[in-house]
Amino acid sequence: MHPSPEEELPIPEVLVKRAFGRMENFQYSRTEEGNPRYELQAKVAEYYQQENKAEFYYVTAFFFDKKGHKTTLIGDKGRLDTVSKDVWIYGNVEADTDDGTSLVTNSLMYSDENKILWTDDPVIIFAEKMTLTGVGMQYELDMKKFHLWDQVEGTSWH
Repeated sequence: MHPSPEEELPIPEVLVKRAFGRMENFQYSRTEEGNPRYELQAKVAEYYQQENKAEFYYVTAFFFDKKGHKTTLIGDKGRLDTVSKDVWIYGNVEADTDDGTSLVTNSLMYSDENKILWTDDPVIIFAEKMTLTGVGMQYELDMKKFHLWDQVEGTSWH
C-alpha cells in the first residue's frame, strides 16, 4: 500500500547532495510518434546527470498501449534511465489496468524498447472472478497479456 503523508519515507540527505537537480511535484511524459507511452509523477524527483538517471519518491506512473488504454502504477520509489528511457518502480507497488485487473508486487520494471512491464518478485494478480499468484511476471502492454514465470497458483470462482 502506498504510504500516507503521515508515514512518508525520509529522503536521504546524501542523495540530495549528489543530485544535479531536485524538483518537487515532478511530471515527465514520454511520447512515441505523437502517442503517449508513459507519464511519471512524483512528489520529489532528483536528477543525476553523470549517471544518466532520475530518481523519484512517491511515484505514480501511467503506461499506455497503442490504443491509448492505461495501466496505472504507484510505488514508494522509482528510477528513470535517461538514455534507454526504461523505468523502475519499487516498494509497495500496486498496478491497475483500465479493464479492472490489478496486481501487487515489490517492483516493476518497464522496458521502453519492448513495451513490457516485468518483475522477478512475487506477484498477486486480481482479475474478474480470478486470483493468480506467482514469482516473476511479464505484462505485454500492447497485447494486454500477463505471463507468470514460476510457482504459479490460481483461484477462480463463478
